[in-house]
Amino acid sequence: MPNIDSNTIGQNDGGQLRHSPTKIHVELYKPLIGHKQGIYCAIETQTGLFTAGGEGAIVRWTWSQLANNEEPAGELWATIPEPIFCLATQEDTTVLAGTQKGNIYRLSRDRGPLTIKVDSQSVYFIRWWKDLYWVGTGSGKLAIFDRDLKLVEWLQLASKSLRSMEIFEDSAWIGCSDSNIYRLSINSSNPASVPNSSVESHTDSSSEVIQTNSRTAIINVPESREWSLTINQWSANHPSVFGIVALGHNKIVSVGRDAHVRLFSDTQLKLAVPAHLGTIHGLSSHPRLPWFATGSMDKSIKIWRWNSAEAEGDTIDLIKVINREKFAGTMGHSHSVNAVLWISPAGQDLLLKSMDLTNSSESINDHQHKSMGSFLLSVGDDRQGLLWFIKEF
Repeated sequence: MPNIDSNTIGQNDGGQLRHSPTKIHVELYKPLIGHKQGIYCAIETQTGLFTAGGEGAIVRWTWSQLANNEEPAGELWATIPEPIFCLATQEDTTVLAGTQKGNIYRLSRDRGPLTIKVDSQSVYFIRWWKDLYWVGTGSGKLAIFDRDLKLVEWLQLASKSLRSMEIFEDSAWIGCSDSNIYRLSINSSNPASVPNSSVESHTDSSSEVIQTNSRTAIINVPESREWSLTINQWSANHPSVFGIVALGHNKIVSVGRDAHVRLFSDTQLKLAVPAHLGTIHGLSSHPRLPWFATGSMDKSIKIWRWNSAEAEGDTIDLIKVINREKFAGTMGHSHSVNAVLWISPAGQDLLLKSMDLTNSSESINDHQHKSMGSFLLSVGDDRQGLLWFIKEF
């Protein structure tokens, strides 16, 4: 699919920015301060949040620490000798860190550390899907590991960096620095015949290469299973796709270096909205509402509403801009926003329960006020995380 300029898109007022009538209240709930260099990634677990970044430090922020009236003091979970670009967890006892030098570090309180060399270039994501870890690297390699981090197989998916991965049921989407999105669809039944594939599949670095001319590859996975992996690709954000979220089975939003938000239905571009003044690094979908958040090199966070009314077609409307200018320079990021993360309903419940235990003086009205809103975490090059409370009114 060729690149399409936003001005050629008919919906969303010809690709122009629209403002939503939705009104929301935004307040800074807590700053997360302590990192010595920029923060590149954040994840949620049952016990709280983990952040990591340029100095190689992994910091845990428990729900009880975040609920305390005082400024939270994070717990240094581990330090490794290189920048960390992504995180994943195995329950709450083990953290997986993907690094600038192409390593995965397994760091656990229950067992000794493990270092795995995945690639000569950076590891940009580690995602758990279909009982396997899917790891994207700077050389375009998609490495697949089992729970014990033993290599199952790897695919040379592209020639440039694989930057992000989104999962929805039996499909996954990967954003790449070749401006393409790659959709992976799994057929777990043994295929009667295998179409030719242009994807190289490897069981390890010394295995025979299977190379054909279509977009299907066969992957041998544990427990004697065999998958047919169908791969579709199409052009999206130029020149790099840095984030993808799924809005359902066939609809996704992508962001990237072109500072646009792009909405696709299946592989068809529906909307291309000029969203920020610089590269969009962060993207996160709200767990309950038809909202998503973006974070950009322009130092701002934006909250968006996706509307899918059949009569009007799809629209994406801007609800709120969060930056230092909006708060008279007192709150917000002073440098690039690298990641955003909506807190899940389960996480929010745990945070509110911790507030009950630590803040006995908090009024009932204030507690009810927070229970009806949402929490959003943003992290950036200014070495801080900001936990925002957001409520529609």
